[in-house]
Formats: sequence, C-alpha cells, structure tokens
Amino acid sequence: MYNIFEMERDEPKFWIFQSNPEKLDIENAINELEKDVFTVNQYKKEIRKSDKVLFWVSGAKGGFVGYGEVLTSPEVIDQNPEAVKFIKEKDLNKKSLRVWVSYNKIKQKILNVDLQEEYFYMTEKMCIFKNPQGTNFPIDKEIWDFFVKNFISRLIIPFSVAMKKELNPPDIYRGEEEIQFNKRDSKFKETLINEFLTESKDSKEANNGK
Repeated sequence: MYNIFEMERDEPKFWIFQSNPEKLDIENAINELEKDVFTVNQYKKEIRKSDKVLFWVSGAKGGFVGYGEVLTSPEVIDQNPEAVKFIKEKDLNKKSLRVWVSYNKIKQKILNVDLQEEYFYMTEKMCIFKNPQGTNFPIDKEIWDFFVKNFISRLIIPFSVAMKKELNPPDIYRGEEEIQFNKRDSKFKETLINEFLTESKDSKEANNGK
C-alpha cells in the first residue's frame, strides 16, 4: 500500500512524543521494550522515518523519560502486542495512525518542574511547556542537542582501553572515542572503568619513576 507520508528528507526533524500515565505506562515500556508503536495525533504530514524523538510523560509528575527514533512513517496500524501489558485504556488497543519508534532509556526521569527551575532559558522555547495538551510536539535541533548533551548518558574512555583485549589492537593511539554504555550491563561498565583507572595509575607511576 502506498504511504502518502513517505517522503525523503535530507535532515531529520525533532519531536516530543507525550503520553498520559493514566493511559500508558511508558516508563516501564521503555525499560522493557526496544521498540514500540506511538500514536500520531498532530503533525501527521511532517513526522517521518528517521526523525528524532524525546519521550515525555504528562501530568503533575511529568517529564522527560527517554529518547529514540521514528522507524516508520505514519500509517493506520494495530497496537503493538508486546506493549499490551503497559496499556491502561482499552481505546489505545484500537487501530490508529501510528509510527514505530525505538526506545532508549535514561538514568532517571527529568521532571518538568526541575527543568523549568534550572533550565528556564530552554523550556521557554518549548511549546509543550506553553500548551501541554497534545501528543506530538515539534522542537528544534538546539533543544534536541541540549537534551543529548545534558541528560542522555554517555561515557568517554580512551580508544586504546576499549581495544585492549582485541586480538589486533591498533598500533597507534588515536585519541579518545565516544562509546555509549546505556545498553551495557553494570559488570561490563565496572570492568572497563577499572581497566582505565588501573592503566592511568600505572602510567602515572611510571612517569614519576623516571
């Protein structure tokens, strides 16, 4: 079937997708699922595959709970069967205009009240804080980059440490490389960080001994 919304675009757009906690337990859905479907109620002709998304919860205890990417363009589809246990309202099980999205969790929910208190200069630019009624809200790249920089967990480690146990490590140390750890287990993280600290300590002692 031809999708009237399927159009190529050089650069992605950026969105907030908001859910009502009385209708959908998106926080646990993000923790358990790698991808899911999300309702498109606004900007039906603008939301497209490869766009970037911040996931939001509405209400008094609402806020930023995760991020991801739009995997398909909007089309009328069924609810994701793997997400049924997170749905609290039967109407959400009906066919609707939806997109598939990827889910990535963050360390902890960033509450609206905290964002407004500490980052007012940024939230005043976000339409979700001006008129929070809705499902899909546009944001610009500046806001997306702000959330990536401040709230999406990343760890910088030396490339040489990351490659330490490889059979053919690089001959030349080429600086640092950014490596995402949000999908790594805690044991892996602890081991890699300890290796980094041990290598740094040994290097410092060797330099002091010269």
